[in-house]
Amino acid sequence: MKQAILKAGAAVAFLAGSLILASGTAGAASCTGGNATYTLGPDPVSVLQCGIGNINGSNNDGFLNSAAGATYDLIFKNDDANKSPVKDAIVGLINGPNNLKGNWTLNTDVLGGWTDFAIGLKAGSGYAVFSLNDVISGNWEITKGLSHANLYGVQVQAVPLPAAAWLFGSALLGLAGAGYRRKLPKSA
Repeated sequence: MKQAILKAGAAVAFLAGSLILASGTAGAASCTGGNATYTLGPDPVSVLQCGIGNINGSNNDGFLNSAAGATYDLIFKNDDANKSPVKDAIVGLINGPNNLKGNWTLNTDVLGGWTDFAIGLKAGSGYAVFSLNDVISGNWEITKGLSHANLYGVQVQAVPLPAAAWLFGSALLGLAGAGYRRKLPKSA
């Protein structure tokens, strides 16, 4: 009986440890992709995708080529200015084998025309992409040195004014013009 209770207690402790490991730092999202674990915070940041491979803004970008990344575009890649349509869009993600944690901030001054931001972190053989959910600054931590970081977003599309609105507007102008002509005094 004691052994059964000890085994049950060990199973509960293992499950509790697994839940803590899966959740990462309190108030942050965490996942494992390849041989590295990635954490980005604060809440309500959430994991969009973890995987093995690369996130490089090219045809073989593991996130952009997935269902989760289908609506996103690469905005900024912190190690390749040629692939960055927006310069200096994120501050604080510094590459290097010894860079394992730090703070990050979106440079909102240069991000007009974009929405639904996501940060991608690449380290070791894997990557993780986190939805920022309107968060503009926070902290990051990984278990391998940061290779590079990407900022993804959805470009805001201008909504065209339907043809019916143009027709309605011109009709109103026509009626206003007819009313104005009616009020003009008749000349003799």
